[in-house]
Amino acid sequence: MSKNILIVLSVIAIVVIIGWLMSDDEALVVAPKSTAVRSAPVVKSIPVDPIHKSREQKSKTENDAPELDDTSENLLADENFKAQIVNIAYQYSQTAQYPIGSQPITNPDSVRDPKPFEETETTTPFSTENGTVDLSAATDKFQYFDGETIKLQLKLAGAVGDSFISPEARIINPADRNKAPIPISLSSTQGSNAQFLGAFDTSSLSDDTFSPEMLIEITVNVDNEPLFTTLSFRYNEASAKLVNIGDVRPNGPNLDIPLNFDVSQKGYYFVTAVLQDQRTNKPLIALQQEGKMRKGRDQLVLQAHIQALKAGGSEGPYVIRSFNIYRGAEQGEQFDTSGASNEEQYVFSGFPFSQYVDEPHQDSLAQERAEFLLNLGALDSGQ
Repeated sequence: MSKNILIVLSVIAIVVIIGWLMSDDEALVVAPKSTAVRSAPVVKSIPVDPIHKSREQKSKTENDAPELDDTSENLLADENFKAQIVNIAYQYSQTAQYPIGSQPITNPDSVRDPKPFEETETTTPFSTENGTVDLSAATDKFQYFDGETIKLQLKLAGAVGDSFISPEARIINPADRNKAPIPISLSSTQGSNAQFLGAFDTSSLSDDTFSPEMLIEITVNVDNEPLFTTLSFRYNEASAKLVNIGDVRPNGPNLDIPLNFDVSQKGYYFVTAVLQDQRTNKPLIALQQEGKMRKGRDQLVLQAHIQALKAGGSEGPYVIRSFNIYRGAEQGEQFDTSGASNEEQYVFSGFPFSQYVDEPHQDSLAQERAEFLLNLGALDSGQ
């Protein structure tokens, strides 16, 4: 295959692959303009990686032959390109065995929920008379909704010793500096002079006290030597709140899981969640759904496919958790708006696999795509 033909095929394949992966043949309706990012389906691990195999072959060839002419280099590039295409085709065909909204989870670490304070913690080193002191500050999460309690954690490490430590923290609204700062009371924890916890209940606030972007200003006096840092968080009224789940039951090849929302802003919503086995705590399926919801009470239904349930080997009972809810920005709006859930998780009973319509997931277009990629990777590389 000539170098020009190889380049043309490469460009065509890349364009086609990107177009396919970005398309969603199973979307319920066409979404309005939105900056929301949909969660990618969990991709199953590949037991044999043709790309790595091709690289090993290339390395061996380079060791055997001190120099390569243009023809050999083109052949190696061609083989590497074909191996990548075959690898993409294999991964795509594995993912296409299940609906896009019901993908088995093969790596539990990919859906691990962060512990409180884990995602927001920042550490700043300070030089003091006694040496370096590291000041760590964190809130228990980054996104808060109206009525929730903001929790703050401070830790000091390094040259602290028996120093006298006095921390102060206050919440600042950067959008309106005329508003008075709100102090957060801090208390030492575990009998330590270097760890502190504080909390502020936002249910006492009026609606216009906070803006979406907020700051916490922190000052820690170590033997009367001030250490200063800041921490940011987001605060919003939830565009929709998940209040409970409806009647979960088999529906053909799917397990229907209705999510009941109290919607304050109508619009097009994206929801992702994780289905987990209650007994073993094993994550089973990455679920996702999207659709329009009206103001007031409305519903979106997640669907766990029988083949994905069988891949996880669990008939229940189940836990659904790790909700991620967004309303897509509409024309004229700059940002997506977040939704919330009244509970972190919900538990419900499962059903024997015999109560489902046990049929494979069929996507003829996906099969055509996979076959095209495999054929492209198998093209003859001869001149």
